[in-house]
Amino acid sequence: MADANPTPRMKAKICTVGEEAVGKTSLIRRFAADKFDGEYIRTIGTLISKKTVSVEDPMGRSLEVDAVLWDIMGRQGFMDLLKDAYFYKAHGVLAVCDITRAHTLEALEGWLQGVYNATGPLPVVVLANKWDLQEQAEIREEEGGVPGRGPRRPPLPHQREDGGERVPRL
Repeated sequence: MADANPTPRMKAKICTVGEEAVGKTSLIRRFAADKFDGEYIRTIGTLISKKTVSVEDPMGRSLEVDAVLWDIMGRQGFMDLLKDAYFYKAHGVLAVCDITRAHTLEALEGWLQGVYNATGPLPVVVLANKWDLQEQAEIREEEGGVPGRGPRRPPLPHQREDGGERVPRL
């Protein structure tokens, strides 16, 4: 007999953005398949992965989320060419930078502007990757993220000048 109250399900399309070699594919692979490979393999085009996760909604009820993770090649020109198709019906964005290359954090502004031009506002999570390489870090949390700028950095396109969010969170 079928469950009278099945757990509700939803699909969530999450797109990644960021420069080449920041670790987008590795993050997705770790999350979706619990695997890690230290060898760099360049993404050609787009890779799609899926993982179902159980979460609680704001009311404390269980919800099954089929997270469909889209991994795009880390070249701005490629994103500009395919952004309408890539971001179509996206529910959120993972913007990834590499702490060993400060310019990858600054480049996220352009990536996110491209997202917003294609979709309008979307929830964004910024991930600073490669924390295992602290000794090579050019981005440090105590410096506010960007060397030479002190504790404050300019807001990303999804932030207000006071640091608040312009877009709702999932």
